[in-house]
Amino acid sequence: MCAAGDRDAIRAFSAAPVRFEPAGSGGSGRYVARGLRYRFDFEKNQAFLYAGNVTASLSFVGASPRTVLHGTNELRSKTTSFKGNDRSQWRGDIPNFGRLEASSLYPGIDLIYYGTARELEYDLRVRPGADPRRIRLQFEGPALNQKDPVAYQISKSGEKVMVASRYHQNADGSFGFTLGQYDRDRELVIDPVLTMSLYLSGTSNDQAAAIGHDSNGLIYIGGTTSSSDFPLSGSSYQAATGGEDDAFIAVLDPTAAPGSQVVYTTYFGGTGEEHLLDMVVSGNGVVFATGTTDSDDLPTANAYQSTLGGVTDAFVLKLIPSQGTSGLYYASYLGGASADEGTGITVDSAGKIYVVGTTQGTDYPMVNGFETSLAGTQDAFLSVIDPSQSLTATLVYSTFIGGTSENSGQGVALAPDGTVWVVGGTFSSDFPIAGYCYRYSYISGGDAFAVRLNPSLGAKSLLYGTFLGGSGQDEAKKVLVDSKGRVILTGYTLSIDLPVTSNALQSQYGGNTDVFVEILDPSIQTANRSDQLVYSTYFGGSYGDVPYSLKEDSSGNLYITGFTMSPDMPVSSNALEGTYDNSLDGFVLIFNPTQKAASGPIFSTFLGSGGGVQIATGIDFDSKGTVYVAGYTSGDLFHALGGVPNAKGDGLSSAFVFGFQAPADISHAKTHHGI
Repeated sequence: MCAAGDRDAIRAFSAAPVRFEPAGSGGSGRYVARGLRYRFDFEKNQAFLYAGNVTASLSFVGASPRTVLHGTNELRSKTTSFKGNDRSQWRGDIPNFGRLEASSLYPGIDLIYYGTARELEYDLRVRPGADPRRIRLQFEGPALNQKDPVAYQISKSGEKVMVASRYHQNADGSFGFTLGQYDRDRELVIDPVLTMSLYLSGTSNDQAAAIGHDSNGLIYIGGTTSSSDFPLSGSSYQAATGGEDDAFIAVLDPTAAPGSQVVYTTYFGGTGEEHLLDMVVSGNGVVFATGTTDSDDLPTANAYQSTLGGVTDAFVLKLIPSQGTSGLYYASYLGGASADEGTGITVDSAGKIYVVGTTQGTDYPMVNGFETSLAGTQDAFLSVIDPSQSLTATLVYSTFIGGTSENSGQGVALAPDGTVWVVGGTFSSDFPIAGYCYRYSYISGGDAFAVRLNPSLGAKSLLYGTFLGGSGQDEAKKVLVDSKGRVILTGYTLSIDLPVTSNALQSQYGGNTDVFVEILDPSIQTANRSDQLVYSTYFGGSYGDVPYSLKEDSSGNLYITGFTMSPDMPVSSNALEGTYDNSLDGFVLIFNPTQKAASGPIFSTFLGSGGGVQIATGIDFDSKGTVYVAGYTSGDLFHALGGVPNAKGDGLSSAFVFGFQAPADISHAKTHHGI
């Protein structure tokens, strides 16, 4: 692992502009650029990438044969080359340039390369009257993938005017640009950036379940693998599979050269089965994860519970990947003699871990809870762990949540005031209701629920509890709390009469099963309790649509992923894939609840492969406008997106992650997840 000084030096180098220098001698017209772990070679209408054993190329099909490359923005630095012991081959004072240009690559269209040592970018400048339909990009090799292009013009007043843009694939396999309306009397700039798409996969089933990032821009993927040859990288905590299914953690550097983006992976598990179901990542790169295990030899560290309690237990994990084999800081079973699983996790600024899940055990561990006995056939639970304590003292709070029928806990989030929200589903008419709640009566068929707790109050910790939904089955899957203390939750509904607000993105039930998104403001204490529901909408088509992940940025845009079986799921004009592929597709939805419903979503797309199963389980984004999606597929998901091929066959699943450029009108900031 790198020392702190080494990492600082790498960051400084990463931010430096890329340097283009002439290659060879005698005015060959070729250039080279070197970055972190990669090299690009440039010819007049081609760029070649070399990264370790990976080779890939980008070609401009049909470009003018008379195009000449020339460096611009000459830098103060020079390069000296000592090749072998033949002094005649040594070269000095090789000029360095900040940009590389190919004028008139196509009639009226210029190409400009630039970037940093971590990321190569290029602009295509379309002069007034030129035809951008002439541009044809051809990708060869496994490494290159493109963000959705950003296109813009500069108005007379000097303002940047965005132009809708996306890729389309031509019959010959090359790619072109589909553009919205723009002023053809002004210059148009099309600005793609090379980014990543990759599979995390061995020779058996591999499924990503969650995604997060740290303050350095590293991307973290958590999931489950059945592969004994899952690709390992870095100093893994556990370098070999423990059993049939193990949890895995992977760390990716999206700005590294293709082939070098996976910087850390590890198994986590015993000789039985582990399934990682949720994960969060702190800004300094600490991973917190939960799931379920039936292994009696799960690795533990400072554990509250060091042995398997029953059929299956929840597990809780705190791992620091940067510390390699010494990175396991906390790992514990949580469970009794029956079946238990952890489904949601978050962490507060003091490092306390909050785990929500479901238990069937009367002996699930309880500490200072408001409900200390199993009420139904299955209850939700909330457990709070303080890893700074020792062993059995680490469990500082734990409570059942449920009524006398079946209850399940799914999502957990921290509010700005330090209280905790838990959401899930219940079939219990006597589910614990508290406070001046939105709805205190159970309807039928299974309701969603939301409860607010203050663990420091022990037996009095339940502050608020409410039912949510309509007359069909409803279950909340994910929750977050915004800066105003409002509760945002998503889940699935089979209710044709779900209460929706006047500004709903979709006011009518699509059919079979729909996604729902609701915003609850418990601070509203009017005579009409229903005023607390400040936003509610359906989203989906005529078949099944189910969400898996929910994030929010500081502008109030919501990001949701999941899966759909609906050919008529609403999609936006800027979709990556606008049509359903007749199997199980993933989806991505981005919208702002404050916008008028008539404007539709900011972004909505299918994620399909022309075959197989696709489920998008996690979503994240960075401050540069890149949206990252993780999940798993049994098909060739990236085929339609110009990304890497999936070599695995036989219907086995591969974990995936890819990044794409968010729509231009979104401003990005950190997520609200309590870190």
